[in-house]
Amino acid sequence: MSDDDSDDITRNFHGGNPESVIAKELSRKTAERDRGWITRLTTRMGQYGITCDEAERMLGLSHQTCSARFSELKRDGILLPTLFTRRTRHNAPARVMVVAPLPHRAATAAAKNRKGRRRRNRRRGGGDAAAMALTGRPG
Repeated sequence: MSDDDSDDITRNFHGGNPESVIAKELSRKTAERDRGWITRLTTRMGQYGITCDEAERMLGLSHQTCSARFSELKRDGILLPTLFTRRTRHNAPARVMVVAPLPHRAATAAAKNRKGRRRRNRRRGGGDAAAMALTGRPG
């Protein structure tokens, strides 16, 4: 298992199945491209923002793909939810998202990096001693 497996949110479902691991690797480039498309579109929309349903229609993405990318971008602090909702094609309320300001994104990325480092150290049986050996800094 590589250190990158920590971001595989489906690992609990497929249990490290080799075909699933290969499929995730193959989809990585496409996912990165789609995240870029969504980020650029949301940036162009400015303070008006965008919903996942609107992005699906504008970019021609499936619901599963677009929803997954929105979740990742929100998790990574690139997209932020607003207090507003708009109706979807199915008349359901959908949260309007905007691109986070750069300082927020930097803080989120730093926090995610710290969290990932702690998770990897735990997997290696680490604690403060393992963190110190790996990074030269305590925990």
